[in-house]
Amino acid sequence: FCAGALICLFLIFNLHNYVFSIIFIGNANNDIYNKIEIKLEEFGIKKGANIKDVDLILARNYCLDNIPEIIFIGINKEGMDIIVEAIERPFVPEMQYRGVPCNIVASKNCIIDEMSVLSGHAVVKSGDTVKKGQLLVSGLIPTHDGEGEPLYKRAIANIRARVFYSAEEDALKYSITETLTGKIKRGYELKFGRYGIMKINTRDYEHSRIVTKEINLLPGVLPFIMIIDEYHEILQSISPKDIDSVYNEAKIKAQASAARKISKYADIVDVKVYYIEYERHVSASAYIECLEQVAVQIPLN
Repeated sequence: FCAGALICLFLIFNLHNYVFSIIFIGNANNDIYNKIEIKLEEFGIKKGANIKDVDLILARNYCLDNIPEIIFIGINKEGMDIIVEAIERPFVPEMQYRGVPCNIVASKNCIIDEMSVLSGHAVVKSGDTVKKGQLLVSGLIPTHDGEGEPLYKRAIANIRARVFYSAEEDALKYSITETLTGKIKRGYELKFGRYGIMKINTRDYEHSRIVTKEINLLPGVLPFIMIIDEYHEILQSISPKDIDSVYNEAKIKAQASAARKISKYADIVDVKVYYIEYERHVSASAYIECLEQVAVQIPLN
């Protein structure tokens, strides 16, 4: 018995140094998280590894120095889990590289409206449909006879294009009023890290508001977590809305969602809204056409 107790204590005080799982959160895409995972592994952080002597701050700085696509990364240890939060570097359209040979590419999908090229060679024209990142003005100027070294310039241009933003939103044909009855049912789940060990379900009410609580049973030692789901019963009363107000609500929501995507420097030239009426709701699709600058300078390799 004593030997078993000693072994148990040894496991409790040593297992927390190992990595059970790596959890990624934040706005970065999967390609970036794959790069982060590779860099963490180079630093000694991976599933099953003992990271007792690993400095997470140094690991964070290592990722920032070697992954230019991110502007922030947080690496924290919770029990036996490593939580990685990364924020992707945004696409910045207004960069200027003075004195450096550059191309000009499109900052977004658009239709070219007007171009004024001051330096460089235009490869598109007004009316052309282009994609984000597509070459618009080249800073590489070939010689007239096609022989000899080409001329490298900093492409400079004023390019305005038609950019389209859209969003779809729904509005219910009825309003719902909810009232708590005071009745509560509970469900329980015991987890080790991200893996479930035992679960006790309870039959939910027809309508309920769920409140979830997590209790770490051995904080800082082992990731034994008790999850309690509380189901608070709700009584719902439904009343119909005026159909004109439903259409207007859907329209306002769709236009607002589309407008949030628009640059503050863009000029709105047209707005269209289309509707589809369903049995329970009205769906509105808003399309906003803008004129805006789309030229982005990219240094020549």
